Amino acid sequence: MNDVRKKGSGTWDRSQDRWELKKLGIRKTPQQLADILGEPVPTGKIASRPYWDKYLTILTTADNAEKRKRSHLQERLRSLEVIIESLQAESRDATEFIKERQYVLDLPEWDIDHADVPAMHPDAKKELVMLGLDDDELAVRVLNSHHIKKAPPKGSVKQEAEKYIDSKKGKDKSNQRSAINLFVQACSNILVNEITIDHYREFLKLLKKHPTWNDTSKAKNQSRVHTFLHALATDHNHPMPWIGDKRHMLPVPEGDKVQYTIEQVRTALANATGIARTALLMGLNFGFYASDIIELAEEHVINDGKHVSKVRKKLAHKTNRVKPVWLVWPETKEAMAFGIKRRDLQREWDKFREKFGLPEHKALRKTTAQIIQDDEDFGEEESLLFRGESRQGTHHKNYIKKYTPEQVVKLDKALTKARKVLFGVE
Repeated sequence: MNDVRKKGSGTWDRSQDRWELKKLGIRKTPQQLADILGEPVPTGKIASRPYWDKYLTILTTADNAEKRKRSHLQERLRSLEVIIESLQAESRDATEFIKERQYVLDLPEWDIDHADVPAMHPDAKKELVMLGLDDDELAVRVLNSHHIKKAPPKGSVKQEAEKYIDSKKGKDKSNQRSAINLFVQACSNILVNEITIDHYREFLKLLKKHPTWNDTSKAKNQSRVHTFLHALATDHNHPMPWIGDKRHMLPVPEGDKVQYTIEQVRTALANATGIARTALLMGLNFGFYASDIIELAEEHVINDGKHVSKVRKKLAHKTNRVKPVWLVWPETKEAMAFGIKRRDLQREWDKFREKFGLPEHKALRKTTAQIIQDDEDFGEEESLLFRGESRQGTHHKNYIKKYTPEQVVKLDKALTKARKVLFGVE
């Protein structure tokens, strides 16, 4: 939830409604950016940010071109650029060499402490050091040439992956990118029709030892890659019969069902104030996540304040999304607020949760859903209505309308009962 900004990329001056890069004395309003870029630029910090970044990229590119002409380390720069291109063609990390290239470009013209010798490709370096030839320019050039990879022609796995990812929308796009890039890394520099089961096995090795993904994430990312491979197989007429073979499938662990106890709910209700109370009640009453809370607007309150109705942020990109209608509890109505900033919500909720040792915010939604599911007068239908998610299958997709007046009445009754359980009131 943090607003991360790259260091040295400028700041937004609210008083002047413009971007500033003080160290270079650069100041540009959105209108000035539009005049420079030759395209409309929206006003405001968030909307104009991509255009400011585009402008800075143009400045940096032009500045580096001038530095390149003046530099006396031409051989070093050429070798660095070849190595960077080669590593990127293999989907490998080239950060170290990109940083060195910028360092070389930033050296003053009078610098005499750096020799104009070729850089070593990381794969060649091991051999050169072992042979004691890391200071031999000719040996460096020869062994570098053995490891340099050029970008493949049209139809490469990397190019197809980029096209596929660009076609995706919604929250899952970043997850798609992470999963598919891992497969691209396993394939290195090849065409689609060169993919074999050996490349897939290499992907599985990388997937299984990924340092930050848990078992659930690994299984989901394997599934994302399978969908991508099915698309490649169809588009390029390149069968991959091993996709989905049970012998290669990672087990999908049962999801964590972390919920609040009734005691924890009542502790939270008794102590929450301000933004933390708003987040608490919207989580219990509507099943909202943080993204839903910050998106809530007055237009979502309907029926003279009796209900809230909005598409959940998490599902907004889906074609079969539904627009739930939730009964507003009196306590929620009193605490309801609009225009909450993400960073404020994160800060206040984290402080509150830590102080009272409570589960994560997402668990509030699971708690109310479980109460409705377990009630003798209600069940799965009302619990699904509360969650705002569609059932699968032909019956629900093609026959049954969502949130009819009768269904809304059912959910109203279920939420009224859930409030009694959670608050301990009649």
